Amino acid sequence: MSHATEHERSVGLGEIDELQGRHKALAERLHGLDQEGAATVSGVKAEIETMAHDLAGTVDDFIMRIDAGFQSAPAGREVG
Repeated sequence: MSHATEHERSVGLGEIDELQGRHKALAERLHGLDQEGAATVSGVKAEIETMAHDLAGTVDDFIMRIDAGFQSAPAGREVG
């Protein structure tokens, strides 16, 4: 990712920050579940599904950017 523009790096870091924030919120909700019991299980499940979907999309986007970088690299020159 050394050839990424500052904007691409900023977007990537923003996505990472957002996922870390969601992870923290989920951890707090799971802790609350331990304290409150099974009443909040459906909300936690929904959050886990949403987080998994977001993570999968972020990974897919990242892989597509990497693939695009390799496809646009001049022949005989590595991207990295």
